[in-house]
Amino acid sequence: CYIDRLHALHATNLTNFECCVYDLRILLSRFSSRISFSVDANGGGPSHNMLYLPFLVQLGLYILDDYDTTSSRAMYEKALCSFIVSDMSNTSNPSYELIYFLMTSSIFLLSYD
Repeated sequence: CYIDRLHALHATNLTNFECCVYDLRILLSRFSSRISFSVDANGGGPSHNMLYLPFLVQLGLYILDDYDTTSSRAMYEKALCSFIVSDMSNTSNPSYELIYFLMTSSIFLLSYD
């Protein structure tokens, strides 16, 4: 199962949705930076690895809406909206990991049914 493998590889206590978002972020960042995929994917060029993108988005939407009740869409939408409306000038430097997570998760959260 993909989700079990995610938890084994990442060895963290991330939710299923957070693991999927992390994988999507890594995939997009490697593609946009033209970094080799061979380290993580054991081969395949950028065009072949990007074929995985629609399936990863579909999996994230499934996890978000149907699979995992602890990772509900409403909870992540609330976190994204509160981050967007927050006054960043009064906030100490936010974590880049948080910003990257929210930017990537917006692909799922702002998708239309």
